[in-house]
Amino acid sequence: MRHIVNLNNQDFNGVIIAILSRGENLVVKIESSLDYYNENTSEFREVFSIVDTENSYFDTTFSVDLSDLSIMNKHNLKTVDKLNKSSFDKILRKFLHFMLSGFLDENKKLDYINPSGKILGKEELFNMIDASLDIWLTAGRFDNKFCQYFGKYLKKLCFNC
Repeated sequence: MRHIVNLNNQDFNGVIIAILSRGENLVVKIESSLDYYNENTSEFREVFSIVDTENSYFDTTFSVDLSDLSIMNKHNLKTVDKLNKSSFDKILRKFLHFMLSGFLDENKKLDYINPSGKILGKEELFNMIDASLDIWLTAGRFDNKFCQYFGKYLKKLCFNC
């Protein structure tokens, strides 16, 4: 994956984010117009530049909006470039956040009281997804961030520190 594709030499470019059954791919559309993504901001939009691709297919900044997904037949798509791994990782994380956000919007209303008393919102669930994708369930960047903030908090409480 990570492929930037063009649809039959038409004015459509996209990034394959998932390979589906029967020769179909889940593709997110790329917008290369600066005006388009300056006017249409979305929490599921990620902006990239030519340094994020391997062969510099685009000569300007481009954006990907995860709310603009299509299912396309692989025989109609031609690979024109590839995103680097870190850029593709950003897209996958945004895609998972987009999918979870849709699920949470549909299931906002709870008809029960959680026995543990925990209330998990979007931000907590997004952090759980990111920690799982990092494969750091016990320590890692979230642990480091927590230790930093907790250390600052303790210094405020402890006058002799």
